[in-house]
Amino acid sequence: MFKKLMDQWNAYVGPKDERIVAEENRHYAKLAKALLVIVLATMYYGNALRRAAGMFDDVALGGKYFSAFPPEMALSLGVVISCTAFSLALTKQGLIANNRFAEVDTCPTGYFATCSGIAAALIVLCVFVVESLAQAQFVGFAGVYWKANLAMAVVYATMVFIGCMIGLVLYYRRARANQRRIEAELED
Repeated sequence: MFKKLMDQWNAYVGPKDERIVAEENRHYAKLAKALLVIVLATMYYGNALRRAAGMFDDVALGGKYFSAFPPEMALSLGVVISCTAFSLALTKQGLIANNRFAEVDTCPTGYFATCSGIAAALIVLCVFVVESLAQAQFVGFAGVYWKANLAMAVVYATMVFIGCMIGLVLYYRRARANQRRIEAELED
C-alpha cells in the first residue's frame, strides 16, 4: 500500500532533483544524530532518576519520583524540538523531506488526506491496544474499559488527522513561497 502511494506521488511530482535529495539527506543526517543524543541522554536521565528514587526510599519521601520531571516528558520534548527544527530548516530552503511539496503547482490535498488518514488509523490502533493492555495488567481483560479506550483513540486520531492536514498544507505553502523566493534570487 505504501509503495503504491509513493508511486502515485512520484508520478504526480515527476523526476527527483539530485541537488535537492543531497540537501535533504544532509538534514536527515543531522536529525538522526540529534535524535540519537536525545534518546541516550533521556535514557540516562531516567535511569538516574530511578536510582535516586531507590536510594532515597521514594515511598518514604511521598513518591517524589512521580512528581519529578519524568524522562518520558524529556524524550517527548526533545523529539518535538528536534523534528520541528528539522522541518523548519527544510522549509527555509523550500524543501520538505523527499515529498518535494514545493515542486508541485497545486496543493495535493488528496495525498495529504491519505497520509493524514494513515497516521490517524495507526493512532487508533496503537492507542487502543496500548491502553487496553496497560489496563489488563491491573484488572484483567474482563475489567478493561474497551469502549472508553476506543473513544479515546478516536479522539486522538481525529486530532492527529486535523493536525497533520493543517501542518502539511502550511508546510506546502511555506515551502512553495520559499522556493519562489529562492528562484527569484537566482534569476537576479
